[in-house]
Amino acid sequence: MLAMTSQMLDFFNATETKPEDLREKIAINGQEVLETILLNAVKRGEISNRSLPNRVKFLPFDLLRSEFAMTLQPVNSDQITELVDVVVMPLFHYYHVMRSEY
Repeated sequence: MLAMTSQMLDFFNATETKPEDLREKIAINGQEVLETILLNAVKRGEISNRSLPNRVKFLPFDLLRSEFAMTLQPVNSDQITELVDVVVMPLFHYYHVMRSEY
């Protein structure tokens, strides 16, 4: 982990950028994709149209980014299916059914 952190710091220093710059770029592109995914899930009746906290909304992207960063391999469809079925949908269900204040 220390070696990866060191390499990332070298990259950000060399490009005169910050980690926040990268996250913002990913979040802007990801938000459009995410909104489309959530709208389709609402249309299919998988989730309600109640809004989710941004941290919950972006968790799938954070987990995919983490998976890629730790393995340096593309995330395959089985991993995405597991992520959606085991983590994302139960969490979204929790917020839509159990946490009615959101």
